[in-house]
Amino acid sequence: MMSCFTAPCMDQVVEVSLVLVVSSFSVIAFVKVILSIFSVWVSIIFIMTFSVKYFLPH
Repeated sequence: MMSCFTAPCMDQVVEVSLVLVVSSFSVIAFVKVILSIFSVWVSIIFIMTFSVKYFLPH
């Protein structure tokens, strides 16, 4: 590990950590988008079933 204080190796470490941070942020953003779409979809289905049950004549 002590040989990692040369300039190219430090650049590589910085590059790898940046890639990890960016990928984790993109995964978090992707999960947030999926969850928001899923919640909108569930609420639309809930509203539709509610209106079918309560507002249409049986």
